[in-house]
Amino acid sequence: MNVDTQKISRCRNCGTDLHAPYCSVCGQHDIDYGQSFGVIFRDFLDSVFSFDAKVFRTISLLLTRPGELTFRFLQGKRVPYLNPVRLYFSVSVLLFLAVRLLHFEQADTLEFRLRHNSAHPGLPLEIGQATPGLTPRSAANFDLDAKQNAWLKKRVLRKYGSEEAAARMIVNDFWDCLPVTLFLCVPVFALILKVLYHQNGKPYLAHLLFSFHLQTVVFLWAIVLLVLRVPLHSWHPGLERWIGAIFNLWLIVYSLFAQHRFYGEHWIKTGLKFFALQSSYIAVIITATLLTVLAPLLMIVSG
Repeated sequence: MNVDTQKISRCRNCGTDLHAPYCSVCGQHDIDYGQSFGVIFRDFLDSVFSFDAKVFRTISLLLTRPGELTFRFLQGKRVPYLNPVRLYFSVSVLLFLAVRLLHFEQADTLEFRLRHNSAHPGLPLEIGQATPGLTPRSAANFDLDAKQNAWLKKRVLRKYGSEEAAARMIVNDFWDCLPVTLFLCVPVFALILKVLYHQNGKPYLAHLLFSFHLQTVVFLWAIVLLVLRVPLHSWHPGLERWIGAIFNLWLIVYSLFAQHRFYGEHWIKTGLKFFALQSSYIAVIITATLLTVLAPLLMIVSG
């Protein structure tokens, strides 16, 4: 009897004395999975609904009170909310899954089209918006049949077999690299914040957490716009533009309020630094996106 009591009063994972349902050292719940399947199922339901409540609590605070979630997280109130990096990755997975599932042509995302005419066939590459606001609209035409590009055509055909296969692979490479590119831009965004707010004494990690939360909001904004844009584009293009404008304005206002709440400076200073921050970051995003587009092309050239 004493042996059984001793076993029950200790954590089954690390052996620490238990004074509550959860271990004070490793955090494991004191549940004996050997009792019955019902115990396992109840623990599963508890984990699922607890996680769902945490997700709802985190996203609702993130969207309704700009800057507050980062502020609370740095105050040490971390248990009720999702980790900022985990939240960022979860939402980014949803965003790029939505981009993959929805038709690029309908969403006006990334278009690679092979245009041929009887006199002068070529391989044009048209790069549109990956998600609303994430990439600039630009176009680049690569005429592989031009005399000066014969060496490039030879490499393309050797690597991919055909121009059509090359276009498909470049598109896939772009989408495969884009999440990593955007993730690498987050520390750069935090670095810009660190430079702009070097006098307030906040460590770089605080700026980084704020950057993850703000980029998560941008991803959520992009998901909503992308999902709404598909039916609205064919049903009511005019309404699509109005809704897009409203969401764009909301994102600007949200970002401004988040910056003001988190850094606590007066509105004039916040506005000036907001303009400097966004201008600098747009330049970073454009550069990173162009590098992402050019990466597979450079691989062809170097190959």
